[in-house]
Amino acid sequence: MIYEYICSVCQEVWEDNQTIDNREKPCRERCPHCKAENSVSRAYNAPPALSSDGGKGIQTRTPNWMRDRLKNIKKYSPGPNTINVK
Repeated sequence: MIYEYICSVCQEVWEDNQTIDNREKPCRERCPHCKAENSVSRAYNAPPALSSDGGKGIQTRTPNWMRDRLKNIKKYSPGPNTINVK
């Protein structure tokens, strides 16, 4: 997986391909740009949202097909549930 890292000294941001088990490894190493120790941390950015038409962008509302599916789930689920469909 690709993870994003940032150096607290030089503020450089970069991506690195790491396995899930090794995702914290760059945080224990020197910054590859300024060589500062104990300065690298993982940047936590939200993944891009997919719009209802399949393109990249911010989705502002639940697509109709999903709303219909959630209504069916709520209708046929036994007992109380937490699905809130508008």
